[in-house]
Amino acid sequence: MKHNKKAPKLSGQAAVDYIKKALGYKSYAEPPKYWLDTGNEYCNKVLGSKKLGVAYGKMILLAGQPSSGKSAIAAWLMGLAQADGAEAAWVDGENSWDPKHVAHQGVDPDKVAVFRPEYGEFGYKKKQDKRIVKEEVEAAEDTFNRVEIWMKLQRRQNPNGKLIVVVDSITSFAPEEELMAG
Repeated sequence: MKHNKKAPKLSGQAAVDYIKKALGYKSYAEPPKYWLDTGNEYCNKVLGSKKLGVAYGKMILLAGQPSSGKSAIAAWLMGLAQADGAEAAWVDGENSWDPKHVAHQGVDPDKVAVFRPEYGEFGYKKKQDKRIVKEEVEAAEDTFNRVEIWMKLQRRQNPNGKLIVVVDSITSFAPEEELMAG
């Protein structure tokens, strides 16, 4: 298919802005308002800003070999964020949530919303024949929808509040096809 119109020659960010405008996006994104100082200049630099620390509202991916301490670092950051007044959630895809362990990292486990994929019958499905009960594991999308609702609720209750959400681990929520593709 040939197009008679030539696409405008745009720089990287100008192209992104052009696409957003063409799709009708209205973004409310702002520069980070809150920063979490880890107390360690090197850690601040690696995870965010050397002077300010880690930006609330930004996604950070901790990658590494199994049992290399990623969950411990995430719990440590959560503990620091709670001490800084943030509301906290842990999305547990690997049954990694251990209240005693995270307490050693400075987390108050009683104040953390823990989300796990649910197993059972879900009300949003069509009513099925009463003789056949279909039980299933909640899809990752549904788990994260619950997290998103929690985040919106927190924002309504405290519009200027800080949030931290740890997802342990992203891989446990990835579709099998994606994992097999590498």
